Order: sequence, then C-alpha cells, then structure tokens
Amino acid sequence: MNNNNEKNNIKMTKNRKIILETIDRYNAPITAEELFFVIKQSTSMSLSTVYRILGFLSDNGILLKNTGMDGKSCYQRNCVQHSHNLICKICNAVTTLPHCPMNEIEQSIHKKTGYAILSHNLEFVGICPKCQKNFEEQKNKSLL
Repeated sequence: MNNNNEKNNIKMTKNRKIILETIDRYNAPITAEELFFVIKQSTSMSLSTVYRILGFLSDNGILLKNTGMDGKSCYQRNCVQHSHNLICKICNAVTTLPHCPMNEIEQSIHKKTGYAILSHNLEFVGICPKCQKNFEEQKNKSLL
C-alpha cells in the first residue's frame, strides 16, 4: 500500500485502512456503492461511513475522485503512476489507458504559461466495442 497518509499526517483508522486496502486490491476506479458491496461482507461499515471516508481521503489528496457523465463518482489512489479511463456511455464499462498521454501536454503548458502543473484529470466518454456491436445487430434486425 502506498503510504501517502504518512506524509500528509493523516491518522489511519481501521475503517480508512479497510477502504484503502480494498481500493488497492480492486486496482481500478471504484464507486462508493461498489466499494460498500465489497466490504460489507467483512465489516459492519455503513454506506454513509464509506462516503464520508472517501470524501475525507480525496479532500486530503490520498484518493482521486472522478465524476462521470452519469453523475457517479469513482475513486482511485492518487499516485505518481496514475491512470486515465475510457467510459462507455451505454453500459458504463471502464477501460484503463495503458499510459498517461498528458505528460508532453503538461510540459508544453508549463513552458507556455509558467504554471507548475500539480495534477490533471482526463476522462474519455464513448461507446465500447461490445455496445457498438450490439447496436449494429439491433439495427440490422430492425431492417429485416
């Protein structure tokens, strides 16, 4: 587990530790509801507690919070090796990009503006191949 909490002087409670360990094991952006479903099998933590802890951890820079087009927020670790996602507008499937395409853009922005870029948030919304195929199949059936 990445111990951002130590450098941020964050007290690591039992529930915070459970949430961070679960997010680390999940290894993909996760919603509060998904996280609650995973941890409710082994803890009595309530959904409101999960939301409160996720808010605290994202406010303190330990987690990144990304809100999708559907209004749902996903959380992931805030680390040097971060990731960006493709999100299907139809089925909400999430595909993680293999690398960050923003490094060169950040350098260019810094050179042009003098800003020291601290972080960025990039999300692509589209239609996944599976949903595209389903759409084409439905379209072909309706033509028959």
